[in-house]
Amino acid sequence: MNRRWLGLRRVVGNWVGVVAVVLLLLVAAGGWATYTGHVEPGTHTESRAVAAWSPTDTVTHSARVTEPNPVFPTNTTLQNRSAYLSGAAPTFRAEFAPGYTATESGNVTTTVAVAVVRRAVVSDDGPGGGSRTLWQTERRLQTERARLAPGEQLSVETTLNATRLDAGTQSLVADLGGTPGEVYTELRAGVRLSGTVDGRPVETSWTRRLRVSVASGVYRLQPIGTPPAGREWTRSETVPNDPSPARQLGGPAAVVVGLAGLTLLVVGRRADAFELAPVEQEWRAYRADAAEFDDWVIECAVPSALTDGVVAETESLSDLVDLAVDAGEAVLREPSGDYLVQYGDVVYRYRPPDPETVREQGGFDLREGLPSVDIPDTTGTERPSRADGGDIPDDSGVTGDDPADDTHTSDPDDWDNLGGFVGSSVDTPDASNTDGTLDSSRQSTADTDTDDEANDLEST
Repeated sequence: MNRRWLGLRRVVGNWVGVVAVVLLLLVAAGGWATYTGHVEPGTHTESRAVAAWSPTDTVTHSARVTEPNPVFPTNTTLQNRSAYLSGAAPTFRAEFAPGYTATESGNVTTTVAVAVVRRAVVSDDGPGGGSRTLWQTERRLQTERARLAPGEQLSVETTLNATRLDAGTQSLVADLGGTPGEVYTELRAGVRLSGTVDGRPVETSWTRRLRVSVASGVYRLQPIGTPPAGREWTRSETVPNDPSPARQLGGPAAVVVGLAGLTLLVVGRRADAFELAPVEQEWRAYRADAAEFDDWVIECAVPSALTDGVVAETESLSDLVDLAVDAGEAVLREPSGDYLVQYGDVVYRYRPPDPETVREQGGFDLREGLPSVDIPDTTGTERPSRADGGDIPDDSGVTGDDPADDTHTSDPDDWDNLGGFVGSSVDTPDASNTDGTLDSSRQSTADTDTDDEANDLEST
């Protein structure tokens, strides 16, 4: 197991009460989702349409060619054109066809009254703007009435001569001696529906107009107006809920996960599985320091006579790095995994926990993710070089500067030369920081590393 697993155990051990509450809430939520998704989904109220009706109408127009002309053959019927030629087809036919639709049965009396209306409209100078009718004349043409079922229409047709309508309008304006505003000639149909739809009384009315405009031998017919909106009758009904697949599947899954988690939590709590053994705590601290101070460490082989003198042990790698900062030296890591720093005549050493010991005492395999401390065999390979171009002395004391110099033997003073090499090749903190502590950026890095572990555990 790696350091992240140790951190997870530590967090669970420190927050076992919170974890238990979260798992209980998960079981409760999953139980409720399971109950409402499978046992009792519940009901809700919906408004459903039980009846509806809607008035309808259509307005069409056409003109039959009655006068010889070079464009249209005689007796040709032109329908729903945007414009008609007064000389070729002066007479037009207009059709109004109101009706209604309903969900079920209906019995509605439909009345259509058709009239020719001439009126003068002027702009309103008031603050609201708009327009108003200055005068109006009306000539009733016909009235039709019928009982209609849903989907039926009452068709009312009227035939008029467009040029004669325009001549009558001009004559009326001349009799008035002129008039302000705009004068319109319209064919107006007043529609009224009254009866019952699905056993419910209904009544409505509206006006449809067909405006006739004549100019330069052409007349245009423009329908104006729309029927009113209909009505819908609704009824409230209680219907069962339809649980979503997420609730039906997620509820049981949440219960299983929550109960399994609670079981593991209780068993682990009784077995002290979440409490880190001292050797595991030391291992976790070592891994954090090794990751943080990796730039301060140099892997190399050191003279065996180095540790024959005074050797002081440090409790943690961070303490050794602090001492290296004060001494202006680098931290050396031997192939055995020990970390060394010489400060004066004393060699300070930190020995990390043995992985096998951690695995045996902690009960977990920590070999996965261990930092590599092995140095390849340097026999026949190029050894690390000093800053001045020379080789670091090996256990035999041979520096390698002179291949023929095989008589050189190990000397304790070689460490002084190695210390000078290390001191000259490693960047040290600012000289003003001589209080034996790391600078603020490294301390912040240490804090950030610990926070990153907690964030990793929370995201997990």
